[in-house]
Amino acid sequence: MLDIGDFSLFARFDINEWQNLVSTTETLNKIIQAIKSENMPNLDMVKTLSYIALKLASNYLKSGNLKKIIGEVCAKAFADLFSQKPRIEERDELGIELKTGIIKRNNKEEGFYKNNPQKFAEEIFENFNSKGKKLVIYFIGITEDTKEYSPIPLNYIRNETLIKIRKHLEDKELKVHLIESIPVNDKQGVLLLVIEKKDEK
Repeated sequence: MLDIGDFSLFARFDINEWQNLVSTTETLNKIIQAIKSENMPNLDMVKTLSYIALKLASNYLKSGNLKKIIGEVCAKAFADLFSQKPRIEERDELGIELKTGIIKRNNKEEGFYKNNPQKFAEEIFENFNSKGKKLVIYFIGITEDTKEYSPIPLNYIRNETLIKIRKHLEDKELKVHLIESIPVNDKQGVLLLVIEKKDEK
């Protein structure tokens, strides 16, 4: 049994990853609980983070069928949530980062996202190291100051691009728990990343 945010998952997990998974979900649960315990908790954040924790945990399931089912449930939940523009807030103390995706100015694309997997991984790596956190959750495509969407074209964040970004980050000794594109409309989306520093051996 694994309690993750608003969910409990009773299933067989990869025994080799169990301790790492428990450690990571404990961190996520602390983040969710910190938001829940506030005087006016941001319920959009609680719901979004609970689905992030569920999707993350499902990656370590033994059953491929259950992993697929939970993946589909989470993908639909993310798409539904982000099509309604949930209230997502940057919380430095909890390791929740909002970053501008892409903004067009004078026919040029500006923003935190770089349409080059290696350069983008370097941006993430530098930002992650500056935070001094073991785990950071990134929402790339939401501007931190205004909370307005600055989404990324979906053709910039196809699966093959996400695989390359993951590899570049893991080459830098970071554990990429999640890297997902979440559509906000037919052509644009927000990039979700959950990154953790690998344990030193």
